[in-house]
Amino acid sequence: MIFFKLLDHELDLKHGGLIYLFVFFSTILFIFSTIYHTFNCISNDVCSCCYKLDLMGIMFELIATTIASIFYMFHEYENIQRIYIYIFLIIGALTITMSLFDYFISAKLNLFLMLLYAFLFLLSFMSCVHWSMIANINEVQIISKYVLSGYLSLFIGFIFFFAKFPECYMRNKTVDYFFQSHTLWHISTTMSIIFYYLMLSNYYTLLYGKHLIK
Repeated sequence: MIFFKLLDHELDLKHGGLIYLFVFFSTILFIFSTIYHTFNCISNDVCSCCYKLDLMGIMFELIATTIASIFYMFHEYENIQRIYIYIFLIIGALTITMSLFDYFISAKLNLFLMLLYAFLFLLSFMSCVHWSMIANINEVQIISKYVLSGYLSLFIGFIFFFAKFPECYMRNKTVDYFFQSHTLWHISTTMSIIFYYLMLSNYYTLLYGKHLIK
């Protein structure tokens, strides 16, 4: 209950507090990712520390994105809001805590940690599917294009990341420097964040009849 009171009063949904929170954690994600990719080559210890930062940035962003979207999507279904948010907070807190320990990011248990991340991504997607089935049809028609574009961008990024395309077929400096799979993964995830921001800001305008940025 305390958590929801903080959201209602301190963040103030009608003034876009959750959207600002989303933007804040998006910035944190980019900062942590930049630190990881800049300094991970220094030593194994530094790489491990930077990797933890990168994982926490991803989890903070995922939680902030999902909580913000659930509050807008299920604005007429308070109980569903609470169920989804408590699940994300509990599993998210567990995943972040595990990410702090070398034991859980070791090769032995790294798969388990990645499965937790994958489960939260899947749950986030399923909450959107749930929303599309019960929400006002006008809201779904207006907002769904941003949601679908965001997940499509993320899905394309996953394909590049796990397939190691195009460097698995083309080996040259241009691909290595500018078009390798990890670079394309970051471009795809950045596009996904942009689409989600558009979704949240348009939902805000739809519900409250005013633009977030004046």
